[in-house]
Amino acid sequence: FAVDIWLQRFRQRIAVMLSRSLPRVSAPHAGSTGHGASQVAQTLSFPRCSLGAQLERHHSTVYYSLWASVAAASLVGRTGSKGSLRRSRRRIQALGESESDEFQSLESLAAGLDLAKRSGDTALAEKLKTQLEEAEASSPFLALRWRQKRKLQVALETVLLGVKDPLPSRIEAVAALEQLASPPLAEAAAEEALHTILREVSGKGAEALRESAESALWNCWLAHDDEEVSAEMKKGLTLLEGERMQEALQVFSGVIEMAPDYAEAWNKRATVHYLLNMYDESIYDCHRVLELKPKHFGCLAGLGLCYNSSSGNAQEAAKWYKEAMKVHPYMRGTRANLDAIERQGILQTHLQPRLERTIEAMKHGSFEAEDLPVGLSVDWDVHSVLPRGSLSSDLKLYFFRVCLRNKALGTRAIRSLGRFYTLRFDGGRVFPLLRPTEGAAEFVLEPGEEYRYAWAFTVSQELVGMVGGMLLERLDSVGESDEKRFLPISLDSLNFSDAPTVPMTRVEELCEGHFYMGQLDLREVTDS
Repeated sequence: FAVDIWLQRFRQRIAVMLSRSLPRVSAPHAGSTGHGASQVAQTLSFPRCSLGAQLERHHSTVYYSLWASVAAASLVGRTGSKGSLRRSRRRIQALGESESDEFQSLESLAAGLDLAKRSGDTALAEKLKTQLEEAEASSPFLALRWRQKRKLQVALETVLLGVKDPLPSRIEAVAALEQLASPPLAEAAAEEALHTILREVSGKGAEALRESAESALWNCWLAHDDEEVSAEMKKGLTLLEGERMQEALQVFSGVIEMAPDYAEAWNKRATVHYLLNMYDESIYDCHRVLELKPKHFGCLAGLGLCYNSSSGNAQEAAKWYKEAMKVHPYMRGTRANLDAIERQGILQTHLQPRLERTIEAMKHGSFEAEDLPVGLSVDWDVHSVLPRGSLSSDLKLYFFRVCLRNKALGTRAIRSLGRFYTLRFDGGRVFPLLRPTEGAAEFVLEPGEEYRYAWAFTVSQELVGMVGGMLLERLDSVGESDEKRFLPISLDSLNFSDAPTVPMTRVEELCEGHFYMGQLDLREVTDS
């Protein structure tokens, strides 16, 4: 099959056609409408360049080897022994290690067919369709693998780029990747695609998609193509859930003897060792897991637990928690464990100095807000609230609102670590407040989202000025440099002389759409 000669003739024919009807082929942006998952997948295959360059790029690209699950089922059905299945796998691997011109030509033909259809050239589309069918018929196994590659691409693009698709369709795409990544012919590229979803999916439905990808990875790791191994693994899990640790330990050890390359057997035995306070043995098993599955986030987090429990080595534990968060930035339990080790130190290093600078600036009336990180914006305001008639006339009540926006759709999610406020009272007194944002006060902000919160201060002296600041963390940058990981946010100085005065009955209306943090009574501070 002379692909190069065909490409040359095809370029000449299409160039004239494109000059009339399709001068440019541009990829839609994530927010565009009118594209289903398949259309998005097709369109994004073509960068903005000439058709010749597009086809040349498709022709010259070396693609991943992909296992065909249909072919796998067929092979298992035809083979009657494990030895035959192993020989079949070796045959598939040998085919995957040498990507042929035939395999690349399928992609080129499909690319030309897509363009011909979009240009409206029915005759050329039919011709290319026939050539594609003939090429697939001449190499059916390569064709199956190529179809699986396209299935993987479409599934991943549906999850990451199909922001207009229904959430159930995107979750089904995750399930398709799980199928491709599972035995008996697990595709490494499909498992890597699930890891990509954990790190990169954002926007509406992101949390549900991450949960689906996490569950899919656990299912892939647990699955095994040997029925006897699977049965023993299930037995061990039942014993583990029933807290029959010694029996579970024996079963998982037996599974490891049966299948020493089965990473999840090592991981489950590491879990049992940890629960039996056998930390050195658990650490050994964890490292064996990572030799087989370097991105096993459960095992990485487990190493952190082992070091924290065995020797109280907080720094070593933090190291492994960060490694886990690099792979899966949204693990709440691991994040909480890491916070317990380093949150206070982070606030003292990155937030306390800023608070001290604002104290000096407020004393001298020279505060200037720092520039906000690119893609973030923040607004806040204050209202003076009239006390109810029964309250003391000396009571001053102020109601505050803040809105933080993660405007840049291309950024990753961020979360709050801490915030501070510096208050200046009539008479010149300056009072600082610094708080970690823990529990209900903590928030995670996805790209394109905003977070609104409100609170109230009760004081006995009038406020004349106030500034504030926050410390945020990029969730995908845990383990990176502090400069990349942390985002300092400044709140501009509030002018209380311009604050509107409202009755108490309006506070509920003002609070609508905001998370109310509560009321802080500072009268003892201002009276002293």
